[in-house]
Amino acid sequence: MKKKNLVIFSVILILSLTACGSKKEQVSLYERGLEVVDLMDEMADSQSYVQMFTGNEKISNVIQNNTNGDYSKPQTVYEVVLRKDNYQGLIGNEDIQTTMSDELERIMKKKVHASLITQINAYGGSENLAASTICTAGISFVNKEEKDDVIYIYVYENTAPVAITFLQEGNDIVSANGTFMFGEELINLTEETILQLFEGTYVTVQKVEN
Repeated sequence: MKKKNLVIFSVILILSLTACGSKKEQVSLYERGLEVVDLMDEMADSQSYVQMFTGNEKISNVIQNNTNGDYSKPQTVYEVVLRKDNYQGLIGNEDIQTTMSDELERIMKKKVHASLITQINAYGGSENLAASTICTAGISFVNKEEKDDVIYIYVYENTAPVAITFLQEGNDIVSANGTFMFGEELINLTEETILQLFEGTYVTVQKVEN
């Protein structure tokens, strides 16, 4: 009987350990964003990669001159959220949103988020915008905790910040798309300057605590 009980106990212990090992810890958006930043940093450092997509020396120089800092660890990360109750302010016509299906409204909101950083780079001129598109990168992953679209801005010392747009794709799938933010005025961003960048865009900004 003792031998039988010992076998049963051993089986239960093995099953318990297996169950614990199968539970993967949820990787945070912060960490997922760092994965994208690492890939973008590699792109920007590779002359072969950049030259594959542009022969324009001015555009190449934008990348080289603005991404030569240390991207190993951000100084600060800010979360930018487009307030749900203020999409109407961006649309400008309340009748439009009321006639949209839920799916079309979801697509619209995703495109609004995705376009915000593009607009900021466009303010810096066509060369900044073109340079930013060359070194974009993205990944997709499963995340069952996050339910909202959000932008993380990773700020590094004396080098171009990186914006990662996290979008809900359905079925717990999240896409993370990264873009460099080029422009001298964007170096060493603060919460105040970020709010100024998004002025009139109905966002909230707060630091991300890792």
